[in-house]
Amino acid sequence: MATANSTPKNPVAPELTASSIYDAASSEIRAFALAHAGLEFPEESSREYMISEVCAAMDWVQRDPADGATHAVIKIGKTATQGGSEPVRGGLNGTMFTIKREVEVTVPIGYYNVLMDANSVGFTVASMEKAKPGTPDEDRIETSKYPIQVLRFIKKA
Repeated sequence: MATANSTPKNPVAPELTASSIYDAASSEIRAFALAHAGLEFPEESSREYMISEVCAAMDWVQRDPADGATHAVIKIGKTATQGGSEPVRGGLNGTMFTIKREVEVTVPIGYYNVLMDANSVGFTVASMEKAKPGTPDEDRIETSKYPIQVLRFIKKA
């Protein structure tokens, strides 16, 4: 979780903009967040979360990082279910693909879209313990077949 920090601006922090933050390294995002937005993130914070928090703190309009991307770098995790360590298979326009789990791979954006579309399997209903009056007392949480970690999007010429 991001925390506010009253530390003075760090002169070695990079200058990022609403556009360039998506191409910055995680360490650069952390340095910029601390110096310019007063936010501090643990090392294990995801890039997506850090970018979202910085954009909100800086009052920047957040764009979809997949816009214009030709490829995505992903990592598909293992699950405890049967077949949860087997490679993930899919197809796009008659071309089949197989992706090993727990390995960083670069895939065309079309394969990424197929994986994301096929990953949702339904919803689980969870009770909301601290629901405000007048709100539902349950929440529908989307479940997935396999965990996909998106490391970055790439625009290849």
